[in-house]
Amino acid sequence: MFFKVLDGNPYKVSYVLIQGTSAMNHLPQSFVVALVLLLVLPITASNKVFSVQNTTIRTPSNGEIRWRPVIYFPLYGEGDFELFPFCASGPQDWDWANGYQMDTDGNLFGYSDSGNNPDAYIRQSTEHAQHGKYSAEFHLGTGTEPTHGGNTKHCKLYEADQREYPDSYLHPQDGQPAAYYSAWFWFPSNFEDTLGNWRLIMQWADKQGGNHHWISADGVSRSCFPTVALTFGPSGSLRLCNNNFYRYENPEDFRGKYTVWNTGYTASSIPKNQWVHIVVFVKMSSGSRVLDGRATVWINGEEVLSITDIGLWNYWTEPKDVGLCWGIGNYGDKLNTGSTWIDNVQVTDKYIP
Repeated sequence: MFFKVLDGNPYKVSYVLIQGTSAMNHLPQSFVVALVLLLVLPITASNKVFSVQNTTIRTPSNGEIRWRPVIYFPLYGEGDFELFPFCASGPQDWDWANGYQMDTDGNLFGYSDSGNNPDAYIRQSTEHAQHGKYSAEFHLGTGTEPTHGGNTKHCKLYEADQREYPDSYLHPQDGQPAAYYSAWFWFPSNFEDTLGNWRLIMQWADKQGGNHHWISADGVSRSCFPTVALTFGPSGSLRLCNNNFYRYENPEDFRGKYTVWNTGYTASSIPKNQWVHIVVFVKMSSGSRVLDGRATVWINGEEVLSITDIGLWNYWTEPKDVGLCWGIGNYGDKLNTGSTWIDNVQVTDKYIP
């Protein structure tokens, strides 16, 4: 005896077969109906579809995802720069921008801390694209006018609010939030020639320490001073830097000084005119100036650095206000010029090849 069951999905039909001796044909009808319901309910419940935010795994053409990681970022779609503007009011992946944003027609969009130099901008670009149609060109013009005072020029995007991240990230068992930060970089052939003293491409910070302040959507003063950063240094070496202010108990003696570890790559040896995949695993410290944080760097699938004494904590924040302010971009000495393209930015709980 077959029963045809519709579970609310017009493309799926379930069939339940009830077999038995001839005695079953004489069972009370109510008993048969109850038996059918017991068999059908688990089938129906198992096919529910729940609405979720964007959790697409963007697999690069030269890689294959063999497990499904939990996507922390992006949630709304600006991680691969297909949507413009990248940072604006409303539900956005990027919470803050340094520098102007520019669309494909060359129109400037000012939001957040655009600075005073319109020749430093983040442009939606079709010139190079690792995923989809667009990437983001992080451009520093030829002038030496600082974008935000002092001696620096920069255009960066930040993601500072992890309130929508899953609890497994916000409150891990060991109390040290951790994630894999994946991005694809395109360095032009003249990248080494346009390097002025130093240039930062990725950074991680607590959300209220340091000197770069803004008022977030919840009315709280935020900042994103680089605590850990991936930077091309004065000699051109690509190194991971940890601000000593966050490593030692007498921080004023170490303000502006860094502990650095070289990746083995330089502005000269980093591949040019092709997409370079950089993944950094970052694990926060267990307490203020406790050096048990971790950082591991992969470049094009090769592990080039692994550090186990990182100092990175939520200094001056409430205990419930966990997570990092992290960012990407083109930031450095005011003598820096030229562009770097970035695409396909993701943050997950597992390594993405």
